[in-house]
Amino acid sequence: MPTLVLLDVSLSMCRPATNEHIDAESNGNEMSRKQLAHQGLRTFFDYLADNFRLEFTSLVVFSSLWEEIVPFTRDYDLLKSRLFKAETYDKTCFVSAFEAARSVISDGWGPSTPFHVILVTDGSPGVGEGSLSQFLDSQDVITLPFTSKLHIICISPLEEVRTSLHWYKQLYDTTSSHGGHVYFPEKPLTQQSVEKAFIQLAENNYMPHKGILQFGNLRSNVNLVPPPINIMNYNSNDDYDFPPFPYELKICGFLDSVDIGQPPCIARHLVLPYSSSHNQDEPEAPDASASDSSFDDTPVDDSHTPSFCVLLHGSLKVEKMVALVKLSDDWFGILQSWADSKKKSNLVLSIFEPAIKLSWLGELMHLGPSIDEDTNPYIAVNEDEEESPFPVALPGHFSYHHQGFLAWTKNSLQSDIQKTLRYARRLPDKKQAFYKEVNKLRRNALVYSFDSVIVCIANLLLKEAETASSQQAAILLKHVAAHLQSENVYSAIEPIQT
Repeated sequence: MPTLVLLDVSLSMCRPATNEHIDAESNGNEMSRKQLAHQGLRTFFDYLADNFRLEFTSLVVFSSLWEEIVPFTRDYDLLKSRLFKAETYDKTCFVSAFEAARSVISDGWGPSTPFHVILVTDGSPGVGEGSLSQFLDSQDVITLPFTSKLHIICISPLEEVRTSLHWYKQLYDTTSSHGGHVYFPEKPLTQQSVEKAFIQLAENNYMPHKGILQFGNLRSNVNLVPPPINIMNYNSNDDYDFPPFPYELKICGFLDSVDIGQPPCIARHLVLPYSSSHNQDEPEAPDASASDSSFDDTPVDDSHTPSFCVLLHGSLKVEKMVALVKLSDDWFGILQSWADSKKKSNLVLSIFEPAIKLSWLGELMHLGPSIDEDTNPYIAVNEDEEESPFPVALPGHFSYHHQGFLAWTKNSLQSDIQKTLRYARRLPDKKQAFYKEVNKLRRNALVYSFDSVIVCIANLLLKEAETASSQQAAILLKHVAAHLQSENVYSAIEPIQT
């Protein structure tokens, strides 16, 4: 899940640790709580860089106002460098912190993406308007309009903020959909104790899922990104009780991509190989402690090291097949080569809803090796083509096909409209280019079900016709506008002779 860090940069963060809590590594000079927060966040970013490099993280500072000093990025060196450029401002204001979280996440990701929100403060509840007590007692408490978990790190020992601890618990219960937790460094307040608190936060919420991908005697150590921790919260229509996600991903067999199609899935995860220092012939323990000790946290970067995961990915890509993976009783998924561009592809695990029934395949539990049949179930049509043995032919397209997902962004839409209007003002010289752009724009609007764009374009062209440079251009513009306003939306607009 993406992470948003809210860093308090109020004056109270500049308070030093008390004299009895002097950091031994600071040569007798006390570190401020802001400096301790910086050191703790550096440690936290280092942990994410080692274990969650593919996730996005943003850094926002707040006091009475807020500022996003690092937009969502995977560059953790940038996050660490910008930490020390954060200036100190006036007072702690929790209203601005949660306004920042709601604005930054809603604008960039929308309400459907689950988030970790980390609030780093000195533990002072603040005073007056915007203070923690005033924020919680107000009628308009800002709740985060997305699935989130709020983690609060106070750069103060528990003894200093015990009186306001109930407010912080009320804060994550009120604003976050999945609650949260409050972390405190141990006494004495030193750089080491603060870093330990951040590591505790990371280990509780950012543990990578490492396991074994196995097919017969072939096996590979893999890491699933993101970890499949949210699957257990999925609401199955059949009230299926999810078992713990398996440590071993066992491949049952293979199917042609055209036979499996794209069944609806509840989650998708990248499958990345990891190097392991243990003996691969030894049996693996399914418990968490065994899985943690079985891995070296360094990703595979030696191109000469054999890897079953790499072999499987290449084979599925070349043969245009998928691997059926059994996760539990009547719970399956598929491994497939998924390409986000023409040059790069990844091995992806698509997890089905438990007990899923695919009409064109039948019961997945009843599938078996084709070699066990007396005759080959794949009927040869000719030398290069076989007929599928499955009972129902697949349709050509699925509305939920993940590679067919479409998005018309604000910038591209504006660019398309501006280009069309530029050609409209240069009629009749740019007649062919103008008709081409209008047809393209209308076709895209129909694909995205954005019918209101067609109406707006028609109105814009009528306004352009009123100020057209020539009568011929005005006739062309009125002709196109009339065609856009008609019910005949599926035929291309053809130029007229003027």
